[in-house]
Amino acid sequence: MFPAYGEPTHPVQTRSKELWMDDGNIVLAAKDVVFRVHHSQLARQSAVFCGMCDSLPRDAERYEGLPVLRLGESPEDVLQLLRGIYDNLPYNTMNVAQLARIFFISHKYQVHSVHRPVYEALLAVFPAEWDEMGEDLSIALSTRLCIIAVAYEANAQILLPVLYVGLGSYSASEIVAAAGDLPSSTLAQYLSGREAIALQLIRLLGDIMATRLLCKSPTCMAAWKAIGNSRLISFGFNLVDGPICPVDTLSAIEDSCLVSEACGSCQRHSRAAIHAKARSIWISLPELFRWVSWQHLRRLAGTDQAALWYLRDVD
Repeated sequence: MFPAYGEPTHPVQTRSKELWMDDGNIVLAAKDVVFRVHHSQLARQSAVFCGMCDSLPRDAERYEGLPVLRLGESPEDVLQLLRGIYDNLPYNTMNVAQLARIFFISHKYQVHSVHRPVYEALLAVFPAEWDEMGEDLSIALSTRLCIIAVAYEANAQILLPVLYVGLGSYSASEIVAAAGDLPSSTLAQYLSGREAIALQLIRLLGDIMATRLLCKSPTCMAAWKAIGNSRLISFGFNLVDGPICPVDTLSAIEDSCLVSEACGSCQRHSRAAIHAKARSIWISLPELFRWVSWQHLRRLAGTDQAALWYLRDVD
């Protein structure tokens, strides 16, 4: 039960058109937008909101006689969180940028009924299964970094290996510049794994160029020498100075090998080596980034109920 309040003393605010409950008994304010909601609904869904509402002082800011709880997030993010509390949102139809923002705010306020489906929607985008790998590498760097930061705090590390692979679309300097509040230990973990992937790809380049020794025909050897002296060597330099995306790099290497004038046997051998390396990198991703294994990450995501608070059932 809220204490009695006097006349409202608040700055000019704009009511939310999407979420204004006439029988609500508390107002959430995000910048210049206010949302009228129910204390009981917030308390039921979030221990954080419950504590914040209960700790409001008697002389707190008011709007139309109701206590105001000010939040630091944008009106758009607060609206999405509240819509998740009051409605069943189709998270699987949202883009990754939207999911990332809701992932962050639902974790901050520990709204488990929202956080869980968002987490599951992100797992569909960043799968932990080789056969499901099909990540959109156009996802913005800031979006990736937001999900990475929350995943660590929420013990949702199962999302991270594929997210780290996607970071390879950017140079190391771009990532460091955009890292912002990302913990230095997390950044160091990523950069270490990034270097390990680069070394594996550079070794693959050497292995492919060595396959020319399998065929003694002058035409085939000349074709492989041309590849080795041009495209493949340029890939090696790019891995040192530029983006390191194993998906893009392996695809480009395979394309270079297949357009050569080498014989079918050498082309098949190089393609097999490329596919084997792709599979090897995938299997070793957790280890490259200083985790134990995929099995360890799956176990954490599936059984650590104390840490994964958002997997609790809603009463």
